[in-house]
Amino acid sequence: MAPNPRRSAGAVHLLEAMGSIVHPPLEPAPVVETPPAPDPFAPDAMVVIPPPTPLPPPRPKPPAALLARATLDIGLFDALGELKSSEAQSAVEPLLAEPSPGRRPPPVLMQRIDKAALSDARGEAALSVATVLGTEGARDLAPDVVVKLVRALQTAGIHDAAHSLAMEALLLRPRAGAIAAP
Repeated sequence: MAPNPRRSAGAVHLLEAMGSIVHPPLEPAPVVETPPAPDPFAPDAMVVIPPPTPLPPPRPKPPAALLARATLDIGLFDALGELKSSEAQSAVEPLLAEPSPGRRPPPVLMQRIDKAALSDARGEAALSVATVLGTEGARDLAPDVVVKLVRALQTAGIHDAAHSLAMEALLLRPRAGAIAAP
């Protein structure tokens, strides 16, 4: 069943806002108006150099919990092909490039999943993803790992499993800023 665009409009708007928070667009350079240069040959000419314009302070880095949740939310919508905003799409790759906290499978297993997805070996891709999920499921996996798994399932043509894994990850992960029990 395809998602209803009217129902998902709010989620798309939220993802766009989240993308602009974690990966803000480049701000244009400030325009500095310079007064016309005085004529150095004028009788009482005095050259005055204006002070340099101070640069705006750098933006503070968002909290790690927000970055992890943004990686999961924006990355999953992108992996499923539901992310239409160019601002949010530009935030995906920088978020996935930074390792997120969480359980990580061995790199050899992730390489096997990528290779199986690209070579149309659906059974191997599905079984390898199931191995990564294990008995714990997607709850404690690193968000970037979950996004890579969903992308691999989509690439392999196992769309139902990709959507199911994305839903499980979105519903089981704690929200950003939630405090885990000791």
